[in-house]
This record gives sequence, structure tokens and C-alpha cells, in this order.
Amino acid sequence: MASDLEIVRAAVAALNRAFADGDFHTAVETWFDPDFEYHPPPGVPEPGPFRGPEFEQFLHVFADPFDEVWIEIDDLRESGGHVLYRQRGNVRGGASGMDVADESHMIATVRDGKLIRIVEDYDESEALRRAGLR
Repeated sequence: MASDLEIVRAAVAALNRAFADGDFHTAVETWFDPDFEYHPPPGVPEPGPFRGPEFEQFLHVFADPFDEVWIEIDDLRESGGHVLYRQRGNVRGGASGMDVADESHMIATVRDGKLIRIVEDYDESEALRRAGLR
């Protein structure tokens, strides 16, 4: 069985493919638990949390205005049954063609080979607090 770190890497790779080809269903069905919860950072236009099928719909709505979306991750580490990592989200505007990137900290929880929860925040200590790890 794959490690939790490998599962997170594979899920992000699947999302990157989905951002390119629009097939979010396959990525979500393969790597995310049916009861998955995504908690976006505070202050974003769509505050969430997004649960189950809402997450796939969120991905479609998020990606729609952009010509390209891709995610880069690094600094992956396991801590107390969770995977912590830094994410750089990159987008290219559909109308403007402008590239924009932001960096955030992710706390992922994996169970039985699938992601069950991700908490995202721009501040690592706040992400840990929101995920109940501090």
C-alpha cells in the first residue's frame, strides 16, 4: 500500500491532469473519499467547507475562468497521522493571460488510501490550529 505522502503526491498529480483536461470526476473518485472535506483559507470568495460532491463542483467553478491551473507542492512531511505540505497554486487568466501564483500551507488527512480532509491556510501555524493539531 502506498504511503500517505505518495497518496498526496498522486492526488495532486491527478488534479493537475484534471485542470488540464477537465476530468475532475476521475481525479476525485480515485483519490478522494466520498465524504472528503476541503476547508479553504479564510477570506476566499467561496469560503466552504466543501464536502463530498461539492468539492468536485468547486473545482469546476474555480478552474473555469482560467486558461491554465497547476499546483506545485514541496516540503511534504508526516506528522501525527497527517501530511503537511506547502502548495504553490498557479493560474493563467483566461481573459488577461496574466500568470498569478500564491503559496499556502496544507494539512491533509488520509485514510484507507484516500484523502478524507484538507485544511488550507496562508499561515502554517494557523493551518495547524484549524486542523486541530495545535
